[in-house]
Amino acid sequence: MCGGSSPTGGTQDSGRETTTTESFLHAAITTLGDMGDSTDYDPVGSERDVLLAYLNKMRHAVVRTSEGLTEEQQRTPGVPSGTNLLGLIQHLTGVEEHWFQRVFLDEDRDINKSMDVPADATHDEVVAAYRKACARNDDIVGACPTCPRWPKSPTRERTRRIRCG
Repeated sequence: MCGGSSPTGGTQDSGRETTTTESFLHAAITTLGDMGDSTDYDPVGSERDVLLAYLNKMRHAVVRTSEGLTEEQQRTPGVPSGTNLLGLIQHLTGVEEHWFQRVFLDEDRDINKSMDVPADATHDEVVAAYRKACARNDDIVGACPTCPRWPKSPTRERTRRIRCG
């Protein structure tokens, strides 16, 4: 019975019982796919405007997916690797810092890209750190005379840092 309730709080999908966490993650992923009208932007604007519009659309989608959940739901792994929503947001904070501050600005700094969120860190703290990194990176993009570009090959990325300006 597709989509029916199961005694364990999950659902049955094609004869396979799913857990509540799997059901939640499926709903979260579905929500991410339905984000097309939530961010207004001009797709024919400058490269910088388009870059920021797409980045902010995805940033907001990730945070919005985690809102309204209990701390336990945010920390519950949804896949065998142990990935959870709160850990993903923490990881994305490090990814943002890596690309915009280390790669584009060539800042020599340690960056935490771990998905292991300390037990005493709250959702609000993790999201605040993510939003702070995103705001700084938006400023970096805004200050560049040309739109930052991704390296053309992994070899070039390793041997040459892209500098803004």
